[in-house]
Amino acid sequence: ADHLSALADAVLHLVMQEAWKATPSRHRDEPKVAVIGYGKLGGKELGYASDLDLVFLFEDDAPEAASVYARFVRRVISWLTVQTSSGKLYSVDTRLRPEGQDGLLVCSFEHFKRYQESTGGAWIWEHQALTRARFCAGDRQLGLAFERERTKILCRPRDIRSVQTAVVSMRRKILENRKNASGLFDLKRDRGGMLDVEFVIQTLVLTQACRYPELTHNLGNSALLDMSA
Repeated sequence: ADHLSALADAVLHLVMQEAWKATPSRHRDEPKVAVIGYGKLGGKELGYASDLDLVFLFEDDAPEAASVYARFVRRVISWLTVQTSSGKLYSVDTRLRPEGQDGLLVCSFEHFKRYQESTGGAWIWEHQALTRARFCAGDRQLGLAFERERTKILCRPRDIRSVQTAVVSMRRKILENRKNASGLFDLKRDRGGMLDVEFVIQTLVLTQACRYPELTHNLGNSALLDMSA
């Protein structure tokens, strides 16, 4: 999984380089865009059939930046997902971006920060997802800024009971919407499966990182469980 995740990072880096060269009206030599991996890519648990959960951020004051980067990101996604005679590189899911499907495909870093930090912005489940997020490719300085912001958000003091209630509610929705009719135990989604382990760890991070910031390190479920023992 580590090697497959590293391969995906390298592919993203290469595709971004070539896609930028092919982007019309580009206004700088290198794009000020960072690709943030969530889910299995973010947690370095990528499998052969895994899709890429991606969020695209930019930090650029040029007036044309937003429109240029929107074209650029659409090109990147197209190149990653196009079906060829040899198959396609990856499936891509961008629904974890701020405002989900209603949000911009690529958003400014300032907007991302406001959304994550504001009371009426990100939901608890979005902060759960942030526990497994990491910078994967693109502008390194922006990637480092994202990592600092991620740590700041995860280390924010939270009411433990409120977090537990929100996490349990989300888990129930998943169970209701993805019922297992096979009669066999689903190791990932059934009660007591891997998803429950992930939710326990994410709850631990969101409620205890304010006291133990080392929990924000994206080390994987096993390492975080060992640290918490």
